[in-house]
Amino acid sequence: MMAIRAVIFDIGDTLWKLDPLPDDLEDRMVAALMLQGGIDLATGTRVVRGAMESARTRAGDGRHREPNIAIELATSARRFGLQVEKPAFERVADVVGEADIARFQPNQRLVTVFERLHASGLKLGVLSNTWTRGALLRRHLDDLGAGQHLDSSVYSGDEGIRKPHHDIYRRALERLDVDAGEALFVGDRVREDVIGPMTVGMRAVLTHEYRAEDPGDASPAAVIGELAEIHVVVERLSTASGE
Repeated sequence: MMAIRAVIFDIGDTLWKLDPLPDDLEDRMVAALMLQGGIDLATGTRVVRGAMESARTRAGDGRHREPNIAIELATSARRFGLQVEKPAFERVADVVGEADIARFQPNQRLVTVFERLHASGLKLGVLSNTWTRGALLRRHLDDLGAGQHLDSSVYSGDEGIRKPHHDIYRRALERLDVDAGEALFVGDRVREDVIGPMTVGMRAVLTHEYRAEDPGDASPAAVIGELAEIHVVVERLSTASGE
């Protein structure tokens, strides 16, 4: 068994608790599109609803594709013969990202956990399924003081694929420059954060801090009750590797 050199974290319900998205999210998008694109309410509503329906279909079709909301909006607008500049769609897409980030409930011990792991010589990364632009998420992590401890971040909305597609885990490993056997994945979902990483050769830890999925037959390396326990798991696995 290889020594652990990197820890890769899921984000939502792993690093912090996720509240639901606001019920009026599409209304906010319509208002932003009317402002940015100079179109009327009825047309804006049709464009946004078409884009979001397409995005949900793409994300849920079993092919592990991740939609880009700005592209979905542009495609929907073309169906109605609208010509709107690309930055307008990007700004509307960021309404989704801003609403996403606003629902994060802070974990007061997050920075301490990252500091301790990084100080021990481990590389740290995040890998998340999200429609929010990576730039917004990186800025949020920087604002929290956690970003300085991250060596890599991979977000499905930027990559066009989502967990549990094998390639998104491999991209995270490549950007950290570690082999799969040297990486530990930490997340709250059995399929995406345990089975998926283990399929490409990583070890995985299931966290029950904010959600509590039954691991069933997945056999994670550990199940932890809170994120602060991860250093104990890393130490145990490192000892088991003979380091």
